[in-house]
Amino acid sequence: MAKWIEPPAALVFTTALNASTNVDHITDFSVVADTIQVDNAIFAALGGNGTLTADQFVKNTTGLAGDGNDHIIYETDTGWLTYDSNGRNCRCRCCRRACHCRAGR
Repeated sequence: MAKWIEPPAALVFTTALNASTNVDHITDFSVVADTIQVDNAIFAALGGNGTLTADQFVKNTTGLAGDGNDHIIYETDTGWLTYDSNGRNCRCRCCRRACHCRAGR
């Protein structure tokens, strides 16, 4: 499960993924003030510590990876934020953001 760390406001994912028992519902995330951080031991496909590269992120309405480098996927019509360990559309959902907290707001 994710937990808030302050300051600055960061939502940190440090628990092993499980699509049925470990799905977070984020209702108060601000793209202006908050960040999402993931543990590289759990999200291993992202590599070491640092900032997510543009090649590792995709946003679309399908929720599917476009290539093998797409590991964090934001499904714009549903709000699902998913982690794909191999870019092959495994759809391991790590959290669902509330509708009013869409990316880009």
